[in-house]
Amino acid sequence: MPSWLGWGAEVAQQWTKAHLINHLAEVHGYRHSLELCTISTGRRYAEIDRSNFSTCSRLMYRCPDDFSDGLPIDYRSGDLDIGECLKKISQEDRSFDIALVDSWHEYGLPGAISSSASG
Repeated sequence: MPSWLGWGAEVAQQWTKAHLINHLAEVHGYRHSLELCTISTGRRYAEIDRSNFSTCSRLMYRCPDDFSDGLPIDYRSGDLDIGECLKKISQEDRSFDIALVDSWHEYGLPGAISSSASG
């Protein structure tokens, strides 16, 4: 966090992207969150404060059918193509106020994720 925000260096170093999502939900009243990640990215889903949200959902790509980390996986794709996941979200008429998206890819064609890392 920049020093001009008024937080000390110690607090700023402890903040994670989950803290940011939780803070934004509190400040702006966000109630529906989505995390988009792989099995080796993200890793902050458990830190989302569910008391701030009506729904917390997770879309995992490059995620084998037998993978489980003990937390719900609402939408799963075994490869980089998340088209079916997005279609399901649309069919369920779901929308999200805030999304936590891992940084290990670039966006290209609709429904596809271009990998920029091996994660």
